[in-house]
Amino acid sequence: MNKLDLNLKLDDDQKILDEMYQKYLSCPEAIDYMKKNNIDDEIVKKYIVRVNDFVDDLIYCKNCKGAKFCQKDNPLTIRNIVYRNGVISLNLTPCRVLEEKFKIENKFYIKDIPDDYLNRTLKSVDFNSLRYPLMQQFSNFLNKNDSQWIYIKGVLGTGKTFLASAFINQISQTKDMTISFLDCSIRFKELNDLSYQDKEEFNRLMDNICNCDILVLDNFGNEYKNDFIRDGILFNIISRRLSNKKLTIFTSEFTINEIEKLYSFTKAGEIRSKQLTNMIRRGCQKEFNLGDLSIY
Repeated sequence: MNKLDLNLKLDDDQKILDEMYQKYLSCPEAIDYMKKNNIDDEIVKKYIVRVNDFVDDLIYCKNCKGAKFCQKDNPLTIRNIVYRNGVISLNLTPCRVLEEKFKIENKFYIKDIPDDYLNRTLKSVDFNSLRYPLMQQFSNFLNKNDSQWIYIKGVLGTGKTFLASAFINQISQTKDMTISFLDCSIRFKELNDLSYQDKEEFNRLMDNICNCDILVLDNFGNEYKNDFIRDGILFNIISRRLSNKKLTIFTSEFTINEIEKLYSFTKAGEIRSKQLTNMIRRGCQKEFNLGDLSIY
């Protein structure tokens, strides 16, 4: 069998080089870039193979369908031109979509939003009679900075987490605010354990949760429960955020009255649980009930 001639070079095939140059000429963004950076045509032709890689990325990313659909060899990156001393080289950097993702994620202290919901905003939400009052409350915050707390109640599958995620995504794209989105069924037990294992880290996380601009307590009521979680974690969070008028959003399968019963372990605990839920009622003023009709 004949061996492949490894000395063949792409640069030796003038036809391919000419095709690369024509592709460059058909890409206005690439031409504009060269003009702005004072890169003349002779330099472009000299380094047309590298320029071609740059053009390929411009064309591909111009038709971007979203991060999850990127099929480039180096997903979510783009090859940018670097021009120094008459030489063109390429620099691999995060693409616009990835930079925007980093920008949004930097606003989160904790982000337990399901991956499928990360790019959803309120524009993707279907309205119905049960959702309409809730959407109005979301709109009041976005347009009027109304920080009245929001309590979303509904059975499994009614779209509680989806709606809260869409709202938070909308905020992260339009407002400069810090956010924590906690899955209570996971995070409260972790905080409970951390209070014994690393008090300093526990206090740091609690400060972030209590002081962030917006907090979502997702799956509220499904968390592991004990006296410390009620009194040392949840009561602390609720009282501090209520005092500082920080927007707090709850999604739950339970009404606030049912939450009060769930946290009433003892006679003394009943009093503390009542204090806790009274604060939630004061912050929320009303519950938004999505009913029991699944959206799936």
